[in-house]
Amino acid sequence: MKKINYLLAPFCALSLTATAHALSPKPERCPSAAEIKAVTLNQFDDLGDGYFTVFQINNYGTSDRWVFGINGVQAKSGAKAIKKANKALGSLISGINEPVEYKDGWVCIYANKQHYMSAAFTPVPDMEILKRMKKIG
Repeated sequence: MKKINYLLAPFCALSLTATAHALSPKPERCPSAAEIKAVTLNQFDDLGDGYFTVFQINNYGTSDRWVFGINGVQAKSGAKAIKKANKALGSLISGINEPVEYKDGWVCIYANKQHYMSAAFTPVPDMEILKRMKKIG
């Protein structure tokens, strides 16, 4: 579990809320890489110093709502980060095929040729967290 926490630390802006919720029921499965690739990423969070998290919220063919994000994208703007993240999305492969407990919810890990940290979380974070995110398109 320490390794997962270490890998997910940069996703704090998108991570599951810190509010005191009971652990949600475990999803049946992680969204497949193919299901995630079918949805264009068009939202971003500016992490500062030219780094972004690019993400999208979708069911990705499952019965749960997920937020999928690609983290650590270095770019001069949110629009350029989105372009880079969508390119990385093309090489996405599943890493952990079964949801893993993380904070008050579940996470699935993915990999891509650009070596950006990629993960899907459920349940989707509270709107307070999402308010600071920006959307393109």
